Amino acid sequence: MSGRRFCGVDNYGVVAAAIAASFLMQGCYLRHRVEEIEQSGITVAVGLPQSAAKETASSAEVEESALVAYKDQISNEIVAYDKLNEIRVEATSANVAEREGKIEIAFEVEVPSLLMDSRWQLRLKPLLLLPATASAPADTLALDHIYITGKRFREQQLAGYDRYNSYLGSILPEDTSATGLFAYGRQFSSFMERHSGGNSLGADWESARNHYSKRWLIERNSRLIGQRSQMYGRFVKEPMTIVGVRRDTVVESGCNSVKYRFVEQLAAPVGRKRIELLLQGAIRGQGRDLCRIAPSGRVEYYISSLTSLAKRETKYKLQIIERNIADSGSLNILYSPASAVVESGLGRNAEELRKMVEKCARLAADSAICIDSVLILSSSSPEGSYRINSRLSQERADSLAAYLSAELPAEMPRALIRTRGMGEDWQGLFALVQQENGLPVKEILATSAISNPERREALLATKGYYQELKSRIYPKLRRSLFKWYAHRRGMVKDTLHTFIPDTIYMRGLEALLALNYDEAATLLAPYRDLNGAIALLCTKRNVEALELLLALPQSAERDYMVAIALSRRGESSAALEFYRSAVNLDKRMEFRGNLDPEIHLLTNKKY
Repeated sequence: MSGRRFCGVDNYGVVAAAIAASFLMQGCYLRHRVEEIEQSGITVAVGLPQSAAKETASSAEVEESALVAYKDQISNEIVAYDKLNEIRVEATSANVAEREGKIEIAFEVEVPSLLMDSRWQLRLKPLLLLPATASAPADTLALDHIYITGKRFREQQLAGYDRYNSYLGSILPEDTSATGLFAYGRQFSSFMERHSGGNSLGADWESARNHYSKRWLIERNSRLIGQRSQMYGRFVKEPMTIVGVRRDTVVESGCNSVKYRFVEQLAAPVGRKRIELLLQGAIRGQGRDLCRIAPSGRVEYYISSLTSLAKRETKYKLQIIERNIADSGSLNILYSPASAVVESGLGRNAEELRKMVEKCARLAADSAICIDSVLILSSSSPEGSYRINSRLSQERADSLAAYLSAELPAEMPRALIRTRGMGEDWQGLFALVQQENGLPVKEILATSAISNPERREALLATKGYYQELKSRIYPKLRRSLFKWYAHRRGMVKDTLHTFIPDTIYMRGLEALLALNYDEAATLLAPYRDLNGAIALLCTKRNVEALELLLALPQSAERDYMVAIALSRRGESSAALEFYRSAVNLDKRMEFRGNLDPEIHLLTNKKY
């Protein structure tokens, strides 16, 4: 036994030494490779796909606003699109079209063989750099990562997960049964059989179960459960990431360079005509970043949008200002039956009176207007004598005027307040009845044929629903109306014509420039102009857009958008004619056509 233990120890020592030597050699090897990378100053080449490179404009003599002439970020020279197929560049410029509020970013990544090794993982992080605008600061948008994973690196990742899964497999499932994994089942069962009729030793069932429990096993299992997070970090030193990773390619040492085409559709940045792409990278190994890779050259994307054709001038509308001003409001002042006293504690009278006083105070404080008169009209419910109700309504109007006079500011003369009693409010009764449920509407309305109001009231009083009518409808008829008349100070003519900004149209234009095309199309629809047509095109309502455009006066912008609408309908010949017309009217439209896929399909840049 002792010899075998000695041999076991010796063998373990040999194995341990071999593992240690392996890690030491691996560490030395990786350090050598990392130093080689750092000394080389190598960068990851990133450039446009060939299709995108072909779309780069070739003229440097166009205005900058036309977005067709760009400089190479390395040479600081104009890059001609016909040469991009012949040479490989690390950075260049391209045009991307915004459609329905989205743009598509495409680029190619080429990773040299020097940056690849079976023992590490190369992590590349594409970043979009958004320049600052007048309304928004500079910002950075991170795209999905690209991983180039060495074969041995991946094997070590999987081995770590296998070890952790084995650890999880050693954890026993929790068992609360009496004879489960954590109890000496046979001994406990025998004890329970012997004492099923009562325990002479005085031990209860719970105590017996605890006595026969495998405490060491429970403690061990609890310890294993509590160490799960710690053991995950110990075994899985390099977790495999799925979220936020576009591509994870496994390679072996000595392989050739790796190329990857990256295409991403994202929301177009509002207010930004240019964005830049930058590629950062790091080499990962032995549970840490071994070194950083020098950033790539930048790729510039110039964003073209149909909104660049929008007319941004402020739109005005005619406003007719009347010298004389009139307004009215209903005051639901309730009165007790046969009473003209203003009771602030009745119903909602206090709130209604407050609103009336505040309204008059605002009018009196407005220096732009001069109050001519304030009219208070009061009514009564139909029950009782018509003559008495007429007098009562006038008294109620006078009572309300007295209340108002006591509450008004000194700036408003009391003599401006006039009153009028309207008597029994039968029209109000008929209107309210039609809004109520449970009342015979037709029968009540038929009483309007009776010209004598007292006979009409007497007939209603004989009906079974009369009490309901008195309780639900009549109190609402004891009310007052409030009317005020004024004129604008310093205004001689009865009317004044002026122009003011059209706020609805400007909201539509704002929505259009913010790429909220559905909202813009709705707000701009009544105006039937070029901006409305742009909104329709951007929501793919091409038939409506074409109909609107053809009804507008000819212009370079109109003909250009007609060409786009026709192109989308498959009418290539007609579309090309309108595009040529747009170019004849404004030479900049020729270069603008390089930005739009629909025009590019028509011309193939040969026009």
